[in-house]
Amino acid sequence: MTIDIPDALYKAAKIRAIERRQTLKEIVLTLMIKEFDVSLYTSNFGSCAIHERLPLSLLDAESVRAYEISGILEVRTTSEHSILSFYSDEKSGYCEDDDDNVGGTLSSILPVCDELARGDLRLLYLG
Repeated sequence: MTIDIPDALYKAAKIRAIERRQTLKEIVLTLMIKEFDVSLYTSNFGSCAIHERLPLSLLDAESVRAYEISGILEVRTTSEHSILSFYSDEKSGYCEDDDDNVGGTLSSILPVCDELARGDLRLLYLG
C-alpha cells in the first residue's frame, strides 16, 4: 500500500503528538510500522521526508546502517521490517509543496523504492 499523506493528516498527527507528548516523527513512524509501505511529506518551506517500509527478507537493516547519517537517512527495524527515513530541509525545488505536483512527486519516488526492494543500494550513496 502506498499513500501520499496530505498536510492535513500531518497537522492532525502533530496535534495528537502534542496531546500524547510525542514528536511528529514518532507519530509518523508509528503509522509506518502499522499501516503504510511508503509515505512522503512535503512542506512549502522546503522540508520533506520520505519513509519506506520493506520486509527484512528484502532489505536487511544492517546492510543499510553503514549509510546512516542522523537527520538525513535513518534506519529502524521491527521484527518484520526495515524502515528507511530520508529527510531534507533544503530549498531545492524537489520538495516544495505544490498542489499540482505532490502526487507526481510520490509517483516519481516509487521506482526508486522498488530498486531498494530489489537490493540496489545506490540511492543510499546520495545521503
